[in-house]
Amino acid sequence: MRGFIEFMSSQNGRYARMAIGAVLFLLGVFVLNTSSIVQILVMLIGAVVFGAGAFDYCLFAPLAGLPIKGADTRKALRK
Repeated sequence: MRGFIEFMSSQNGRYARMAIGAVLFLLGVFVLNTSSIVQILVMLIGAVVFGAGAFDYCLFAPLAGLPIKGADTRKALRK
């Protein structure tokens, strides 16, 4: 779990979260063209994941007892 959180809080992890979030959001907009709760849910999850990457939040870090802010997570992992 620590290796996963290290990657997700890194710069490459941020880019991955933004890419995955954008893909999920676009999937909800263009592919799941059903106007259902599933479409809205996929778009919402994509927006949250993208925003977490863009604003440097690691949503998985609190699961390991680490701070949610990416910079603080990286500092805690260096100790």
